[in-house]
Amino acid sequence: MAYSRTLFGGLILLLWLGSCAPLYIPNRVNTPLLSHQGELQAGAFIGSAGFEPQASYAVTNHFGLLLNGSFTPGKADTTKDYSRNNFIELGLGYYRRLGERTRFELFTGYGFGNMYARYNNGYFTDYRDAAMQRVFIQPDIGFSTAVVDGGLAMRFVVVNARQGRLSITRSFLEPAVTLKAGFKYIKFVYQFGLSLPLNANDLMEQQPFVTSLGAQAYLFKGY
Repeated sequence: MAYSRTLFGGLILLLWLGSCAPLYIPNRVNTPLLSHQGELQAGAFIGSAGFEPQASYAVTNHFGLLLNGSFTPGKADTTKDYSRNNFIELGLGYYRRLGERTRFELFTGYGFGNMYARYNNGYFTDYRDAAMQRVFIQPDIGFSTAVVDGGLAMRFVVVNARQGRLSITRSFLEPAVTLKAGFKYIKFVYQFGLSLPLNANDLMEQQPFVTSLGAQAYLFKGY
């Protein structure tokens, strides 16, 4: 009986190790570059994590809130390789104007959701249906003008995935570059980033690139 349990556990481990479907799909990094109390921003993006709505609000002249989401629409496909995620995240933090156009921000937060994935490597089919939790801390710096914004963020995350009795935790460093261009109240936004593992755990594979394209509106500029 003990041998059977060991063999079964080994087979489950091989299923996880042999899969190429990423268990962790990082969302885009929200870098609003807030400037003053009352500023409200909202954006919608399509990227490597699916449809990604984001919002930010400057509660005071130095403290702000973030709301992030990432969703893969549609039903899971049970006949093809497939990954699907739903994720919501709330952040809060400090921001400061370093000059007329330069901004610094430091946010931290918590997110949760779920991930479903299917992968067939020709020998077996691996299904994943995991509950995800994540905490993050994110410093970023950038510049903001009426026409062009640019920023560099360095997000550190700790991710926990739980499927049945199996619980996996892994940390990642996620640098990202963001470019915004347009008009005073609306800008088109492109972001490219990486998700770099900081500790070894082959049971949690990640999607290594973070990319997104979309638009961001400045709904209320405050004062």
